[in-house]
Parts: sequence; structure tokens; C-alpha cells
Amino acid sequence: MKRLIVLISLLLMATAAMGQTDKPQPKMNLRMGSTQQTVFPGDTIEPVVFVVEGAHVVEYTLLDSLTGVFEYNDWVEKSLATVSGTVATDTDPGKYLIEILATDTINGISANSMFYITVLSLKDAFVLSGGNLKQNVMAGDSIEPIVFDYQKFHNYRIDNLPSGLIDKKDTNSKTITIEGAVEDSHKDEKYTFALVVYLTERDSVVYNIELEVEHIPVVTSIKALGNDSQVVVAGDSIKPITLKYENITDLHFKDIPKTLDPYDDPEAKTFLLQGAIPEDFGDSTLVMSICAKGLDNNDTAFIKLMIKHKPGETKIKHASGKTTQTVNAGDSIEPIVFKYELAMNALGLNFPKGTLVAERDTKAKTITVKGAVSKKASGEYNIKVVAEGYENNDTAKVKIIVKNPEATSSSSVAKSSSSKSKSSSSAKSGSSTKSSSSSKKGKNALPAVAVAPQFMLSAVGRDIQVSGVSELAPSYTVFDMQGHVLRKGDVHSSSFTIPMGNAGNYLVRIGSRVHCVSVK
Repeated sequence: MKRLIVLISLLLMATAAMGQTDKPQPKMNLRMGSTQQTVFPGDTIEPVVFVVEGAHVVEYTLLDSLTGVFEYNDWVEKSLATVSGTVATDTDPGKYLIEILATDTINGISANSMFYITVLSLKDAFVLSGGNLKQNVMAGDSIEPIVFDYQKFHNYRIDNLPSGLIDKKDTNSKTITIEGAVEDSHKDEKYTFALVVYLTERDSVVYNIELEVEHIPVVTSIKALGNDSQVVVAGDSIKPITLKYENITDLHFKDIPKTLDPYDDPEAKTFLLQGAIPEDFGDSTLVMSICAKGLDNNDTAFIKLMIKHKPGETKIKHASGKTTQTVNAGDSIEPIVFKYELAMNALGLNFPKGTLVAERDTKAKTITVKGAVSKKASGEYNIKVVAEGYENNDTAKVKIIVKNPEATSSSSVAKSSSSKSKSSSSAKSGSSTKSSSSSKKGKNALPAVAVAPQFMLSAVGRDIQVSGVSELAPSYTVFDMQGHVLRKGDVHSSSFTIPMGNAGNYLVRIGSRVHCVSVK
């Protein structure tokens, strides 16, 4: 009997144990979504949906290493669970495990499932995949395409993109490409431009790109299309000269009179030179040069003008101001103006000491006598204003009477003392005569020697200023550096002006001396 009771007890226990073992275990299966995902900070994950089977009342617990980032929802009698959410923008790169636990609250049993989220660095969201950020290219040639691969970005812009280059976005291949050809007109230059990519609204990355552009080798040239050698009379217009140029960066002109009017036509690539030669030019040869500057070479065109002086009579006549004036020593005179024709030079002679000058205005064709007399000046001065021409000279006269009481009183004292000394001077005249006679034959006698005149040159505008000429100089001559005679004239005073009209280097000969001067 006892044995039967024990067997029944064991059977009941075994049955109970079998009941415990046979309870169905809940299962959690993936319904939708990927369990291996790769995202960037700020991205929203693809929702992951799980279905729970074999459980009555289910509670879910989200065990994730991105705490606070994801959330889950459940519905349909708590048999479904959806995990979704957005990765925080400050999340560090790495691989994160996400686990969800479903618990049957009645039977105390549970099931779980998990998936992985790999978070990449924002720097990996937009990367250079082809081409170089620094390139050397010849103008007109295509650059090596610069390609960027992207996974995500908010927007982008390109600053200072050189003309001829473009950017293309391909959403299928997820690439942005910068390509194209630099325009063939580009010179030697370094171009720097920037690709600015906003990965998020706040986070950005900048790619600086440099292009060293080399210009296409070209030949610079300039040539006259005619009339580059001609004869012209001073005062007349030249025959228009057209010059054709190619591939220039600049034009430089030399020895071109201001009266010639240049006109540049960049579209036709021509340069027109026309106008009149100043009428005060004398017999001379004028060689003008136009230099075309280029990137690889320079070229120069020369124009030769054989100038003949304008025939006619040189004249000077009074225009304004009193030609006879009385002033006190130290005072200024009333300006006296003379009008001239065909004068190559103007001279003022017999001026009293002071600041009196004969000023020439080549545009107005006038000579003005003006200034002040010295405080020590006294007496009557007969001034001559000479207009020098190639065929004749003409002279105008001015009389300046200077009153100086101090000079008059000192002169009277000098006369008185002079009369007292006449007698003694007469008494010694005999011995003086002998002494003079013997001095001509003595060892200390100085022979009369003709000394070459000394003088100085300076440039004032387009004129040559001559000063310090001795009285032994009869005339002057101006040469160009090739020895051609440009100007000739008589020397009437120790200082005078020679108008040139053109810049250049000149030689001036007075007597046997020759000096060089540069007129700018």
C-alpha cells in the first residue's frame, strides 16, 4: 500500500514537472527593417519592427547603448514592437548594440532580439574620390576632373569658380564633379577657389582648390601698314599712319610730339597716328618708336619723319604793355607781350640786373617780358627781344628807365674825386706810357688767347636752357645722337632757351665745346 502511494506521488510530481517543461516559450521575430544599419550623426534610422508570438501580456524593455536616442511603439495587443529614432548629432563614431526585451507578465517568461547601428564620422559623409586639389594646366586645356563621393550633405556652394569650369551633381552615383576647360584667354595666374559643403545646417567642411594656369605661348607683333617714312613741312599734318598689332599687353611710345593724336582701336587691333608737326620745328629727322609689350616677346615699329622748316618770314610785333617804362630800382615792370610768327627761339638781350625774363609761350606764340629790376640798377636800358627763325631774325625793342637816387648821389661823389685825380694822372702819363710799352715786351706779359666758351645745359620741360655762355661764342648748333643738325642760331646773351618740342638726348655745340643734355 505504501509502495502504491509513493508511485502515485512520483507520477504526480513527474506530471507537474512535465507541465512546467511543456509551457510554450515566447518568440520575437523580425517583421521589417534591417538589423545591420550604417548612419551618420543626425540621421534617422530605418525603423525595425518585431513580432512577439507565444506570450499573453507583453512588456517591452529597450536595452540600447545609444541611451535616450531611440524609442519604441507597440500595438495590436502588444504583439508588435517598432524601434525608431534619430541619432544625436554629437554621437561619437562606432558600432552600437541595440537590444529589445519582450516579457510575458503572466507566465514570467521573456524573449529578446538585437540589432546593430554603426555610426560613421561626418567627415566620411563627403570625401574626395578622384582628381587633385592642386593642378597645373595650360590655358584652353581641360583640368583633371575633381570628384567627390557623398553619403549625405545639407547643401554646398563653390566660391570664385574660374570661367570655363562647371560643377555637376549626380544623385544616382552620389558624386559631385568639378570639370571643364580654362578659357584660352587666361594669363599666367594662380586661381584659388573653394568648395564649401554643409554636412548639416551647422557643420561644414571646406575644400580649397588651386589651379596654376600657364598662358598659351603667343607672338607679339606690331607693324605700320604704310606712310611710316614721309616728308612733312613743320606746321603741316602728317599722312595718317595705321599700325596693326597682335597679342599685346601694353604700348610704349617714344619721341612722338604732343601735337600728334594717337587713337587705339582694341577691337580692330590697330593704332592710328595723325596730327600736325609743330611749326617751330626746323630741318630735322624725327624717328618715332612704338613698342608693343607682350607675354613672350616685344616688338617695335619705327616711323621716320623728315621734317622741313616752314618757309616764310619770322616776325615779332608788340601786342600789349608799354614798350617804354620808367620804374624805381627794385620794382617790377608792367608785363610787355609780343606776338611772333615762325620763331624757333626767343632771346632777351641787354636786360638790367634783377629778375627780368623773356618768357616764351609756344602755344600762344607769345614772348612776355616781365619781372623786377635790381635795387642797384640805375639808368636807361635798351632791351632787345629777338625772335630767331630759319630764314631770318626779327627784333622788338623795349626801353626801361630805372630811377635810383642812391646810385645818382654816389655817382656825383665819384665824379668829384675823379676830377681831382686828373692832374696827377696827367703828370704820370709819360712814365705810364713807357711802362706800358715795356710791359708788352716783359717776361710777365700775358698773351691774348682765344678761350673756348664755357656753358651749362639744363632741361626745362621740352626746352634746353643754356646759361653761362662767354662772349666769345658766336653761334650754337643742336645735334641728335646720330649727328643730324636739328637747330642752329646766334648767341646773343649768356643765357637763352632752345625749344626742342620732343623728348630725347641731344648734343649742343657752342664754339668748340660740346655738351650733352637729356630732355624728358
